[in-house]
Amino acid sequence: MEFAPMKTRLPISALVATAVLLAGCGSTPEIVCTAIGADPGIAFSISQSHAETTGSAELEVCWGDTCHDAWPEIYKRSDDATELTGFAAIADLPDGDVSVKITLFDAENAEIFSDETTVKTAATYPNGPECPAEGVQGSVSVQETKLVTERP
Repeated sequence: MEFAPMKTRLPISALVATAVLLAGCGSTPEIVCTAIGADPGIAFSISQSHAETTGSAELEVCWGDTCHDAWPEIYKRSDDATELTGFAAIADLPDGDVSVKITLFDAENAEIFSDETTVKTAATYPNGPECPAEGVQGSVSVQETKLVTERP
Protein backbone atom coordinates (compact mmCIF):
# COMPACT_ATOMS: atom_id res chain seq x y z
CA MET A 1 0.00 0.00 0.00
CA GLU A 2 1.43 3.32 -1.05
CA PHE A 3 0.57 6.63 0.50
CA ALA A 4 0.27 9.75 -1.57
CA PRO A 5 2.33 12.66 -0.26
CA MET A 6 0.29 15.29 1.58
CA LYS A 7 0.25 18.80 0.27
CA THR A 8 0.88 21.41 2.92
CA ARG A 9 -0.67 24.83 2.57
CA LEU A 10 0.17 27.81 4.68
CA PRO A 11 -2.74 29.95 5.63
CA ILE A 12 -2.74 33.41 4.00
CA SER A 13 -2.49 35.04 7.47
CA ALA A 14 0.88 33.33 8.06
CA LEU A 15 2.24 34.68 4.79
CA VAL A 16 1.02 38.19 5.58
CA ALA A 17 2.55 38.06 9.10
CA THR A 18 5.90 36.93 7.69
CA ALA A 19 5.87 39.74 5.13
CA VAL A 20 5.13 42.34 7.83
CA LEU A 21 7.97 41.07 10.05
CA LEU A 22 10.47 41.08 7.20
CA ALA A 23 9.45 44.58 6.13
CA GLY A 24 10.20 45.85 9.67
CA CYS A 25 13.75 44.46 9.60
CA GLY A 26 15.02 47.19 7.31
CA SER A 27 13.40 50.14 9.08
CA THR A 28 15.26 52.60 11.26
CA PRO A 29 14.42 52.35 14.97
CA GLU A 30 12.62 55.32 16.47
CA ILE A 31 14.81 57.50 18.67
CA VAL A 32 13.27 58.16 22.06
CA CYS A 33 14.52 61.07 24.15
CA THR A 34 13.47 60.62 27.78
CA ALA A 35 13.03 63.27 30.44
CA ILE A 36 16.48 62.54 31.87
CA GLY A 37 18.22 65.84 32.35
CA ALA A 38 21.59 67.08 33.50
CA ASP A 39 22.15 70.09 35.74
CA PRO A 40 24.88 72.55 34.79
CA GLY A 41 27.83 72.52 37.16
CA ILE A 42 31.21 71.18 38.17
CA ALA A 43 31.68 67.60 39.40
CA PHE A 44 34.69 66.94 41.59
CA SER A 45 36.44 64.14 43.41
CA ILE A 46 38.79 64.31 46.39
CA SER A 47 41.62 61.78 46.56
CA GLN A 48 42.05 59.46 49.51
CA SER A 49 44.94 61.50 50.92
CA HIS A 50 42.61 64.50 51.45
CA ALA A 51 39.33 62.62 51.90
CA GLU A 52 40.26 61.41 55.38
CA THR A 53 40.58 64.96 56.74
CA THR A 54 38.08 66.92 54.61
CA GLY A 55 34.98 68.19 56.35
CA SER A 56 33.70 70.60 53.67
CA ALA A 57 34.55 72.13 50.30
CA GLU A 58 34.08 75.54 48.70
CA LEU A 59 34.17 76.07 44.95
CA GLU A 60 34.56 79.36 43.12
CA VAL A 61 33.77 79.14 39.40
CA CYS A 62 34.50 82.16 37.19
CA TRP A 63 34.21 83.15 33.53
CA GLY A 64 34.41 86.63 32.06
CA ASP A 65 33.36 89.06 34.79
CA THR A 66 31.11 86.49 36.50
CA CYS A 67 31.96 84.38 39.55
CA HIS A 68 29.80 81.91 41.48
CA ASP A 69 30.56 80.44 44.92
CA ALA A 70 29.21 77.07 45.99
CA TRP A 71 29.39 74.95 49.16
CA PRO A 72 28.40 71.56 47.74
CA GLU A 73 27.67 68.46 49.74
CA ILE A 74 30.52 65.94 49.68
CA TYR A 75 30.04 62.23 50.17
CA LYS A 76 31.42 58.74 49.55
CA ARG A 77 29.96 56.94 46.53
CA SER A 78 29.76 53.74 48.55
CA ASP A 79 30.61 52.52 52.04
CA ASP A 80 33.94 51.08 50.90
CA ALA A 81 34.97 54.09 48.75
CA THR A 82 38.23 55.80 49.65
CA GLU A 83 37.53 59.03 47.75
CA LEU A 84 34.95 61.73 48.28
CA THR A 85 32.86 63.21 45.49
CA GLY A 86 30.55 66.15 44.99
CA PHE A 87 28.76 68.35 42.48
CA ALA A 88 28.49 72.13 42.52
CA ALA A 89 25.40 73.23 40.59
CA ILE A 90 26.26 76.43 38.72
CA ALA A 91 23.41 78.11 36.84
CA ASP A 92 24.27 79.56 33.43
CA LEU A 93 27.62 77.75 33.27
CA PRO A 94 28.97 78.46 29.77
CA ASP A 95 30.40 75.99 27.29
CA GLY A 96 34.17 76.59 27.17
CA ASP A 97 36.97 77.47 29.57
CA VAL A 98 36.12 78.44 33.16
CA SER A 99 38.33 79.02 36.17
CA VAL A 100 37.66 76.64 39.09
CA LYS A 101 39.11 77.14 42.56
CA ILE A 102 38.52 74.48 45.20
CA THR A 103 39.27 75.04 48.86
CA LEU A 104 38.97 72.15 51.32
CA PHE A 105 38.41 72.57 55.06
CA ASP A 106 38.77 70.12 57.93
CA ALA A 107 36.10 69.49 60.58
CA GLU A 108 37.15 72.66 62.47
CA ASN A 109 36.92 74.78 59.26
CA ALA A 110 40.69 75.16 58.95
CA GLU A 111 41.86 75.32 55.34
CA ILE A 112 43.74 72.14 54.34
CA PHE A 113 43.93 72.54 50.54
CA SER A 114 43.41 75.23 47.92
CA ASP A 115 44.18 75.29 44.20
CA GLU A 116 42.82 76.79 41.00
CA THR A 117 42.81 75.51 37.42
CA THR A 118 41.09 76.05 34.08
CA VAL A 119 38.36 73.55 33.25
CA LYS A 120 36.93 72.96 29.77
CA THR A 121 33.15 72.62 30.13
CA ALA A 122 30.79 71.12 27.54
CA ALA A 123 27.13 70.31 27.07
CA THR A 124 26.10 66.83 28.19
CA TYR A 125 23.93 64.33 26.31
CA PRO A 126 22.37 62.04 28.96
CA ASN A 127 20.00 60.55 26.35
CA GLY A 128 22.72 60.07 23.73
CA PRO A 129 24.00 62.25 20.88
CA GLU A 130 20.75 61.87 18.89
CA CYS A 131 18.84 63.85 21.56
CA PRO A 132 19.10 67.52 22.58
CA ALA A 133 21.97 68.72 24.76
CA GLU A 134 21.39 69.25 28.47
CA GLY A 135 23.37 71.08 31.17
CA VAL A 136 26.94 72.22 30.60
CA GLN A 137 29.36 70.41 32.91
CA GLY A 138 33.02 70.02 33.71
CA SER A 139 34.98 68.14 36.33
CA VAL A 140 38.15 68.25 38.39
CA SER A 141 39.93 66.02 40.85
CA VAL A 142 41.75 67.09 43.99
CA GLN A 143 45.02 65.15 43.98
CA GLU A 144 47.98 65.30 46.37
CA THR A 145 49.11 68.85 45.69
CA LYS A 146 46.94 70.21 42.86
CA LEU A 147 43.68 70.15 40.92
CA VAL A 148 43.62 67.92 37.84
CA THR A 149 41.07 68.31 35.06
CA GLU A 150 39.18 65.15 34.13
CA ARG A 151 36.93 65.93 31.15
CA PRO A 152 35.52 66.47 28.57
